[in-house]
Amino acid sequence: MEGVRARWLKAKAGAAPTDSDIDRMYAKFVPKNIAALEKFSNVIDGTLECMAALRSQGVKIGSCTGYPAPIVDKLKPIAAAQGYVPDVYVTADEVPQARPMPYMVWLNAIRLDVSPIEAVVKVDDTVDGIKEGLTAGCWTIGVAKTGNYVAASQEELNRMPRQDLERKLRKAYEILQDAGSHYVVDSVKDVPAVVKDINRRMAMGERPLSLSLVMEELSRWLLMRQGPQGPVGRLGDKGTRGPPGVDGLPGTPGRKGQKAPTKTAHWESSELSDWSRARARRPITGQLREARRQLGTSTSRRTSEASSVPEDLERTRLCVLEP
Repeated sequence: MEGVRARWLKAKAGAAPTDSDIDRMYAKFVPKNIAALEKFSNVIDGTLECMAALRSQGVKIGSCTGYPAPIVDKLKPIAAAQGYVPDVYVTADEVPQARPMPYMVWLNAIRLDVSPIEAVVKVDDTVDGIKEGLTAGCWTIGVAKTGNYVAASQEELNRMPRQDLERKLRKAYEILQDAGSHYVVDSVKDVPAVVKDINRRMAMGERPLSLSLVMEELSRWLLMRQGPQGPVGRLGDKGTRGPPGVDGLPGTPGRKGQKAPTKTAHWESSELSDWSRARARRPITGQLREARRQLGTSTSRRTSEASSVPEDLERTRLCVLEP
């Protein structure tokens, strides 16, 4: 942003931007954005099948977007002509703050009369979208291959060299898992199978943890690990040196992290029936994975008795998609 500001000041002889400048540029931006949408708004492969499968399970389909209402109003008929018709749209200008704040997810739930929030699943392909879901208190699914961090159309994916695609996928999975996603999958096609697994866990009494509680768990575990030994390194990294010991002797080196994986594993639908045995690309972080192992927890919590699970918490009731 500093670079943008520097270029502005140079072009405007040192005059700082004003609110009227912003309004003027925004007024020019919206029509250009709408024109671009008409050319680049193809529904991602598998989206319609995903929506049909979720609705067959009794799940409502919500949608939230960073676009303002004027742009979405133009986008709706384009999407509808391709079969994408969610039960509700929520736009960024309808709430006090957009992602990563939770308000758009909550407004989806309000408009569709869905409660409690633990029965909602947020599907997104960005860090802010995942944080939005975590902050809202619902389950989160990150989409890697057909999402923002691979940033390729289906045609481009088909043409992309395998090594390049694998490298981009690895990075996308790492980003989304580091954001705290409960699940990360290649495509929206995988979402119905994940929702079935979420339903299984909910029926056993598990609930999603908010981002703040996840970080609280991580902080608590790290504090327990801090001592004469330095903190555990991330995957492929070496831990830092611990604090000085008694009598001024140097602390012991931090424990070396595990070697980063060299081959990317893929989620398979057949593996979703028992997620604890499924093969992940990367943990949320090396520390959080170890914390979960030590504490016996995950980014969810279990009620004391599975038999006491309320009826409205036995299954997913709303899936909020990012169009």
